[in-house]
Amino acid sequence: MKLAAVVLFVATTATVGAQTLKFGHIDMQALIQVMPERATAETEFNTFQGELEDILGEMQTELQTKMGEFEKMDATVSEIKKNAKITEIQDLQQRIQNYQVTAQQQLQQKQSELLQPVFDKAVFPWVEGLEANWQEMQSELSHVLTVPTEASL
Repeated sequence: MKLAAVVLFVATTATVGAQTLKFGHIDMQALIQVMPERATAETEFNTFQGELEDILGEMQTELQTKMGEFEKMDATVSEIKKNAKITEIQDLQQRIQNYQVTAQQQLQQKQSELLQPVFDKAVFPWVEGLEANWQEMQSELSHVLTVPTEASL
């Protein structure tokens, strides 16, 4: 009986050892492209981006208007008014530059915020099932596992 068990063990081990291991590769980019959550995140991102672009457009329109006003000033306008208009234009240009930097940062943050759950689901698809069944698994594990008491140590 023991000999049969040893022969079976050796045969099983030899068979497992003879098999070549195969590794697969998952194209994460392609996987994420077909996930429905990506489309939802992309729509929300595009909406957010559109809002930022609308604000920038309004600022640029205001700049164009102020530059037009400056160009229409003739020789009779005092230097004080011209300098005030130049300062006003320069301030607006600085605000636009600051806004562009801030908007770019906000876009990157929003993209990360929206795509992180999609990446997590692609990389860790089992987490959702684990979280959904955690109470049941914890209950089953508590029946199987025992915590040693100080007396048993």
